[in-house]
Amino acid sequence: MTVASNFCNFFGRTANRFEVFSSYSPHALNLKYLIEFGIYIHFYNVKLRFPINSQNLGHHAPPRKSFEFLKFELPTRLANIMQEIKLLPQSLLNTTSVHEVLSKYERSFEDLIMYEDGDSSKESVISSFSETIRTILHRHSNVVESMAKGILELKSVYGISPADENQLQYFLDRFYVNRIGSRVLINQHLYPLAIP
Repeated sequence: MTVASNFCNFFGRTANRFEVFSSYSPHALNLKYLIEFGIYIHFYNVKLRFPINSQNLGHHAPPRKSFEFLKFELPTRLANIMQEIKLLPQSLLNTTSVHEVLSKYERSFEDLIMYEDGDSSKESVISSFSETIRTILHRHSNVVESMAKGILELKSVYGISPADENQLQYFLDRFYVNRIGSRVLINQHLYPLAIP
């Protein structure tokens, strides 16, 4: 069986949650949103607001508000990029390096959906979630290098047509932006908790 045929072959609840989260669109992040992330958080169609004034500008939302947002936003971002990875050329999906990336994303998705019904009023849940996303941050620290290695493997073995090159560049742009956004959100949550 090839790597690609195993990809996203979740079972039971995980398969159901993957289908649901991949149908959501991640929130668009802009500089204003990132600055205000700690002051108010858009939670899908609900706004959890804190008044913006000079006293609280730059302060972070309570960890529970961040948790309520991230427990849905992070799996949504992972599921969306995993769906895009599935559309890459089969020869690229079969490389060892890309398989490593896919495995990391699958494991992280499974880790995150454990918190979908997590109670934000329990400090132990928020603490556990924070530790989980810190682990994910470290787990994904080399995915850019691994993806690049997979593309180099593909180029050296099969070569790449100009059309495939454009498709790969489009994917890589989205992959990097998704990764940057996820890492910023995770760091934004961990920073006030002083979790390196």
